[in-house]
Amino acid sequence: MFDQLSSLDTSRTTWKVMVRVTRMWPSVSSTNEIKGYNFILLDDNNTHVQAFAYADKWKSISKNMVEANAGVENPTFSTDVIGVVEEFERVKEIQTMYGRRDIVKFRITDGRYSHKVSCWTNLAVYTDKLFEEAVETPIIAIVTSTKLKIFKSSVQISTLPSSKVYFNLDNDLVDAMRQRIEAEGYKSPENAIAELTPVKTSHVLETISLEELATKTNMDDLKV
Repeated sequence: MFDQLSSLDTSRTTWKVMVRVTRMWPSVSSTNEIKGYNFILLDDNNTHVQAFAYADKWKSISKNMVEANAGVENPTFSTDVIGVVEEFERVKEIQTMYGRRDIVKFRITDGRYSHKVSCWTNLAVYTDKLFEEAVETPIIAIVTSTKLKIFKSSVQISTLPSSKVYFNLDNDLVDAMRQRIEAEGYKSPENAIAELTPVKTSHVLETISLEELATKTNMDDLKV
């Protein structure tokens, strides 16, 4: 039996939860030593909680964590995506197998690839409001906790009850995306996918397992 994140309080210090770690990042001291790790936890009731583990506790915690694609049958993945908003369709109500529901559709692109995004119900209404209020263009979106699926040989991004949408968020990721697409000659289209000036780039994605991460004590050991 597991406790729900929404039930946690200060009445006791022993709780048992089963959660997904949707995001994790280190806290670093002025001497570049890793003090501990921050986590965003998500349970099956779609409750988010931020947690922190000191570095000396991380090794014992990491032993109880399972990689999403390691030894798990039929795992369900959620991922965060970032990109430029194109072909935004304002909120409308449609008939579905679950009854009439609000939906917002748009495409999200990093300048090289473009995929469809669908937001439903309350998130659709909220996303439509964000679009209406957005001032800076092109609009750069971050959509969290999304589910990726293949439909008719095309990748589609669907939101989950735990998903959140941000437009033109003031952070380093959005700034870096905006600088890159501007440097590559991106032109925001009205109703079509933009074409970029071809740029030869080479991207290497560094990965690390939880077991390997447990042995790291200094930021110099981590590749960012």
